[in-house]
Amino acid sequence: MKKSLLIVLLMCPVLFIVSCLKHDDTVIPEEIVTQLASTTYDLGAASDLGVEGFITFIKNSNNTTTLYIELYGDLNVAVHPAQLRMNTAAETGEVALELENINNETGISSTITSTYTYEELLEFDGYVNVQYSNYESDGLLVQGDIGQNDLTATSITYDLLEQDVVDASGSITFTKRVNGEALAAIYLTGTPSSGIHPVHIHSNNAATTGPIILTLNSVDGTTGNSNTNITTLNDGTPFIYDDVLTVDGYINVHLSENQLGVLLAQGDIGANI
Repeated sequence: MKKSLLIVLLMCPVLFIVSCLKHDDTVIPEEIVTQLASTTYDLGAASDLGVEGFITFIKNSNNTTTLYIELYGDLNVAVHPAQLRMNTAAETGEVALELENINNETGISSTITSTYTYEELLEFDGYVNVQYSNYESDGLLVQGDIGQNDLTATSITYDLLEQDVVDASGSITFTKRVNGEALAAIYLTGTPSSGIHPVHIHSNNAATTGPIILTLNSVDGTTGNSNTNITTLNDGTPFIYDDVLTVDGYINVHLSENQLGVLLAQGDIGANI
């Protein structure tokens, strides 16, 4: 009886070892990750190189999100840094997530993250930047608003007519965002090169004139462009895309901060059209 018990006790460690070996030899199948949903946003050219592309957010079955970027055009620098940033491109903001660099040979970057869920990115108040190089001073390659800042197909354009400076004229386009806010984009030709030209929305119509109710970002005289994200008037009153359509107002583009009395262009908007 004691001998039998001793044999059993001696066998137990052997059985345990064999059991462990069998367990360790078991092949654990590799997790198969599938794509459950995706949303794509345009990345527009932000330089004279004309490079464009898109970013796609992909919801994965393992609770991660893939941020896939693909660019088209002349990518003649080895590495192009990319970031997900806060706020709109017109406002600019801090980096929320560093993305994998764009490879100049493929034009592709793929970043897998668990920092933000797919659903969070669809509501994210942000934009994407792809830089020309590791040096920020070299400027941007492409840029695009994403999430709640994505631009819809709804927009309205008003003419900005020549005033005190010959041949300076253009237009302002208000485009509705997914969240209801507006991007105000001004395009002028004939602006003095290298100038900085203040822009305001005034109350009343241009013939009657009136006080400033909203200050927009100044027009760059070299490009003739200005982009402003619109959410409120200067006094804090909510002012979004739908309000633009009914506002009793007009726009002045001034020659400079020191010469507000000299107008480059002017145009009625909203209820005054």
